Amino acid sequence: MKNNVIAKVALSNDKKNKTRSFLIMVAVFLTTMLLTILCTYANGINKSNRANAGMQYGYFYGAWQSLDQEQLQEMGRRGEFSEIGTMAMAGLLQGNTTGREKVDASMMTADDTSLSLTNLDREIKEGHFPEKKNEIAAQPDFFESMGYSDISVGDQVTLPYRANLQQTYQDKKFVVSGLIEEQKNRQKQNSYRVYCSKAFYETEFPEEQRRYIAYFTLKDSVEMNTDNAGDVINNLAKQCGVDEKKVSINNYYLIWKLDPGYETISICGMIAVCVILFSVVVIYNIFQVGMVQKIQEYGKIKALGATNRQMRKLIYREGIYLAIPSIPAGLIAGYLVSVLSFRWLMEQGNEVSHGAEMIQVSLFSPAMLLLSALLAFVTVVLSLRKPMKVVAVVSPVEAVRYQESTSGKKGGLRKGKKEVSVFSLAMANITGNRKRTLTTIFTMGLSCVLFVIIANWTGNIDEEFAARENVKHGQFQIELDYSMTDKAYPENNLDSILKDNPLNQELMEEIKALDGVTEIQSKKLYIVEINGMVDTVSVLNREDFEKEAGKGSGRGNLDYDKISKENGIIYGWDNFMENEGYSLEQPVMMEISGGTDSVKYSGKIAGTFGSADTSWVITEDTWKKLGLSEEAIGWIWVDCGQKDVPAVQKALDELLQEKDHIEMSSFEDAMDVSRMSSKLMKTACYLFLAIIGLIGFMNLANTMIINIITKKQEYGILQAVGMTNAQMNRSLQLQGILFTVGTVFVALAAGLPAGYGLFVYAKSHGFFGLNGYDVPMVEIVIMVAAIAVLQLALSFILSRNLKKESLVERIRYQG
Repeated sequence: MKNNVIAKVALSNDKKNKTRSFLIMVAVFLTTMLLTILCTYANGINKSNRANAGMQYGYFYGAWQSLDQEQLQEMGRRGEFSEIGTMAMAGLLQGNTTGREKVDASMMTADDTSLSLTNLDREIKEGHFPEKKNEIAAQPDFFESMGYSDISVGDQVTLPYRANLQQTYQDKKFVVSGLIEEQKNRQKQNSYRVYCSKAFYETEFPEEQRRYIAYFTLKDSVEMNTDNAGDVINNLAKQCGVDEKKVSINNYYLIWKLDPGYETISICGMIAVCVILFSVVVIYNIFQVGMVQKIQEYGKIKALGATNRQMRKLIYREGIYLAIPSIPAGLIAGYLVSVLSFRWLMEQGNEVSHGAEMIQVSLFSPAMLLLSALLAFVTVVLSLRKPMKVVAVVSPVEAVRYQESTSGKKGGLRKGKKEVSVFSLAMANITGNRKRTLTTIFTMGLSCVLFVIIANWTGNIDEEFAARENVKHGQFQIELDYSMTDKAYPENNLDSILKDNPLNQELMEEIKALDGVTEIQSKKLYIVEINGMVDTVSVLNREDFEKEAGKGSGRGNLDYDKISKENGIIYGWDNFMENEGYSLEQPVMMEISGGTDSVKYSGKIAGTFGSADTSWVITEDTWKKLGLSEEAIGWIWVDCGQKDVPAVQKALDELLQEKDHIEMSSFEDAMDVSRMSSKLMKTACYLFLAIIGLIGFMNLANTMIINIITKKQEYGILQAVGMTNAQMNRSLQLQGILFTVGTVFVALAAGLPAGYGLFVYAKSHGFFGLNGYDVPMVEIVIMVAAIAVLQLALSFILSRNLKKESLVERIRYQG
């Protein structure tokens, strides 16, 4: 048999078996679409992370502090650097303050490269950064605080300036060259950076006194990844004569810049493997069931001289011809869905984000589309392997004698009954080919198992619980905004802030006196010095401690009374404890201070929390034993009635306007973010499962269609002897219901235990919004209803199509 003959026969078989061909094409189309979405999303997430990492954290690899001209020249001579930008502190400005003298603004100069690398060039909203000697740029709020309320670009201002702490303030005249965007999400209003020109800096500071902060990037030829970035940058600093203590590394940017996205790729890869395996089973079952119908025809072809290889090629061609139009259509649909949904997700993320808007990236990637097509092609080929083998080994004699509806040791004779009911007829059709029935229920059930498993996670997302991760109590959270090791601006470090803590008892009394405030709570925050490192420790009362312990993501015996009695301490970040060189029951010694007062602490690490606010946690009882005289407050929570929220928020804004190093967030904002995150997560999961379910439903449709086709003659004879159309309809509907019952049983029997296991795992690893567990009854009811409706609709359509043929046509049908 020639190749062109095989091709014609394969094409003819596909055209003749229209129903089977349509179902296979839909299954291949949906599979390709899913694989395209997965590949496109994996590529898009990695591209988006890389594109937006710089927007979020700056485009520089690191920064070296306090460099002289010689060190800068050495950096310029080295071939490892691709960009070097400089910034320098050019003096101090005195604001309109009363009482003790206070520095309200730092005068800075920055070249174009440093402005670009740190994203400052994006913050200029009017005018430009200083270029001439007498030009400055700052926020409008700064000028307002200095008495210039209606400032515009080009206006002249007089400001008290000094170059260093040894000089007195002298009035200097400047021209406003630009206005800078106000800082977002910050309540402090009197700590500013004012930018001047390089010419002004060089006038005020002789060359030997000039010191710079150098921001830099490295060339792609430098072998660096996230694991060795610190070593590479520190070694370069050493070679340029820069002290390691003056080195800062932009770790968050480097994680996205250097990381090849293995985590995202691996997750999408695992999902793709699951999709491929599931689709292989479905497509194989559709093809196999349809092929069994034609086994006699295949036997005749083999009897005419076709070889085993040619028979395999015939089946292969039948499958590939169906895949040829389906795969491109799936690629187009999958890409369009990916682009539209990814753009929507980015827009939703920008709505709830308070930072810079995310850059939209192009998702088009020929490599990803080619990979998707290749994976879909592999899926089709894998699903054809067994049918090819079956047809190749069957003998012509066996094929010609084969009757699909018969099986068993008794020559295919079915046990007769005195009376035939609608139910018994439905059961006879269901059990006539147990293997086919079980395979159909298994594949349809598998998609529903996935649904139940995911529903145990998404259905238990507690949006309020997730919001309370950010705002622990009440309607508003006021907290200190601090750094720990800011070498350029030590006044921003926690030890400096706590010496004159803005969150003090006086502020709490003022908040209590506000109209509408019903309750106020606070949490203490202290500095820890351990093993030469500076860190933080918070103090939790019983309620907050037990709430944190109840999240289930920690280790150790997290009993409040036991830990208090033993003066134990908790490590706040379980995942990082071993990396930091700590272990459970390890003795630790540290110094705890609140700004001016300090005490020595020694105890054991009694346990861990999954994600506390600080690296270390002690109980309130342990804090009382330590005898710290200072009550260093790090957080204040304010509660009020729902109707009083706008008024209280306005009053708090006014009260905190003149406070330094403070941030305020509201529970309503946290709930908005939580709702949006939950919505995005559920939408993505359920759309994915819906497509998986449709692929499985193709198998169910195929099985029911084949059942009707193979029993068409039988239905005709039964109707000829008295079975009504209504009885036939009920028989087909009962078959659908029996498939539904089997599918739901498989879904619940396997899905609920596996889903609960996923919930426990996800909660222990701190997944979003997981608190208490409930069986996702709403989701399960929706799933059962959807399956029932689809199957009843399918039964109705099949019954209607069957009745279009006359009884004579059905009785004469020979398959």
